[in-house]
Amino acid sequence: MSQMHQQAALANCPSCAEPLESGDRFCGACGF
Repeated sequence: MSQMHQQAALANCPSCAEPLESGDRFCGACGF
């Protein structure tokens, strides 16, 4: 199993603007 990092999947939290990792369901900074 290899982990593929896709830049297109990266986004910012709409609540606090912290960068979200691919696959994150909640923001690690604010919990949004």
